[in-house]
Amino acid sequence: PAAHLDDAVDQATGQRVDLVGGHMDAGDRGKYPINVATTSSTLLAAAQLFPDQIETLGESLEIPESDNGAPDFLDELVYELDYLRKAVMNTSKEGALPRFLRP
Repeated sequence: PAAHLDDAVDQATGQRVDLVGGHMDAGDRGKYPINVATTSSTLLAAAQLFPDQIETLGESLEIPESDNGAPDFLDELVYELDYLRKAVMNTSKEGALPRFLRP
């Protein structure tokens, strides 16, 4: 289920920021940008290497983005990459990211 939809705070400024997306790692409810980046690069490589299989998978994952006309695998990839973009653009560290983002 969706979590952390409105609780991200930039520790340098104290301001709330939009960091919805990505995935929580290892059941500890933390978001680790390095793990999201690694997952994203793996998904990108798979998309490049196995386009036919991804197309065959289609929209069978029953995720919230299903039925939008794009393969669910690519929807998940976009969700991860969008989180990384937000983490860089919506925080005050001039593009630098901490090792983890805690709830």
